[in-house]
Amino acid sequence: MNRILQIKISILVFFTLTLFQGLALSGQTGVFSIDSMLRLPDTTVLVAAHRGDWRNHPENSLSAIQSCIDRGIDIVEIDVRKTKDGHFVLMHDATIQRTTNGRGRVKDMSLQTLQNYFLKGPDGKTGNERIPSLEEAISLARGKIILNLDKSAIAMEELIGLTDSLGAQQCVILKGSFKAGYFKEKNSRYAAGPLFMPILKDQTAGALDTFLMNSGARVVELILDHDRSDLCKPEGIEVFKRNRCRIWYNALYKSIACGYGENRNALMTWDFMLDRNAFIIQTDYPFELMQYLINKGIRQAPQGWREVSLTGLPSLIIDTAAMHNAAHEQGTARAGEGVYHTIKSGDTLYGLALHYKTTIKAICALNANLTEKTVLQIGRKIRVR
Repeated sequence: MNRILQIKISILVFFTLTLFQGLALSGQTGVFSIDSMLRLPDTTVLVAAHRGDWRNHPENSLSAIQSCIDRGIDIVEIDVRKTKDGHFVLMHDATIQRTTNGRGRVKDMSLQTLQNYFLKGPDGKTGNERIPSLEEAISLARGKIILNLDKSAIAMEELIGLTDSLGAQQCVILKGSFKAGYFKEKNSRYAAGPLFMPILKDQTAGALDTFLMNSGARVVELILDHDRSDLCKPEGIEVFKRNRCRIWYNALYKSIACGYGENRNALMTWDFMLDRNAFIIQTDYPFELMQYLINKGIRQAPQGWREVSLTGLPSLIIDTAAMHNAAHEQGTARAGEGVYHTIKSGDTLYGLALHYKTTIKAICALNANLTEKTVLQIGRKIRVR
């Protein structure tokens, strides 16, 4: 090889290594594209913010996404729904009344009509942000953060076409509960992205092995309501490793968090998942989870990181023995008496309704002298179901 060419290659390698070293020291994972995410070391753990930074901004809003970008979060999970005139907007519910000052079903309204309404913040008050379109979210996120599109299975082909037309293949994850062959075909046909991620529920290690071999999946999302599944046992973890497939865990609540749930005990839930080869953890506490990973030496602090206190996280003692024998719900008294929650710092009716899969109106109906405008007093015990 020409001596001058060798020198040029050496200089290029040196500066490339220096760049990656700098990213590592500053705490950046480089997760700004699907390809870079899949090239990360097996020891990496990524943070996925459920509906963005909804504790400080309206859920599924551009500001909730931007807040995650600003704080160095890796992935934002957003919910997509189709409008009457064929556009996609960010909205979890089929109707808009919980999260906006309007009423009606998304599928019955045009994009223009929907964007006449304003989103509610975490305090339930109407703000000045409108319902964002998926195009707006992609424009904001591209090259800065990965978007995981929940509910994408209902319109997969249209979403593939949209991401392709926007040149956004490398910032989008699409997912669903399809057969192995579906994912094999999609990931082969769309090698440049987006990433197609299977959602798996409880099954044997053998069935998992067959699915992974036939699907070629690189990342799988687990939905498990107990910790006895092969999928989170050593034999299942070994199957994932052998098939070079990473695990996305959901930490949110018991029925999808392997029987644990960060709404009951955040650190215990995260530790369970970290001990079982987590690659991505979806959370309602993205900044606290990032801080926990920093504290444990798993992640470096993102550039400009501001330390976050972990003292306000839910820390109910989870009796794992009882959990294995039909575990109790948080705060449940005697059978038939309902589920109760003791108010902690940072709790809102909106957040409680989200965690307990109910509505603010339903919670208020169960408690005397409680309305949407009531200031929650720390230590007060309220019924949530």
